Amino acid sequence: MLVPVINDLADKHWHSVLQESLVALKSILSEIDPANYDKVLVSVEKEKQKNIQKNNGLTREQRWDKFYQLALKKQVDLKLLKKDYIFDLS
Repeated sequence: MLVPVINDLADKHWHSVLQESLVALKSILSEIDPANYDKVLVSVEKEKQKNIQKNNGLTREQRWDKFYQLALKKQVDLKLLKKDYIFDLS
């Protein structure tokens, strides 16, 4: 349950100290049980691919962009947060 989150945050977290700690934790987990660690990462990747296929081949970010474009058509003065603030925890 935690491996996908740790793996994702170790690559993407904005705070360098936390990111370094997560990289170390990721390394420890992969050393404890490398086969199971890799198995979890493969299953998470398969799940992401299923979700992409389920959503007409669009990633989550692409779906949000499409949604935003539709919203802009209805409300021209709509403002979007910077994408830097949007992250995926799935």
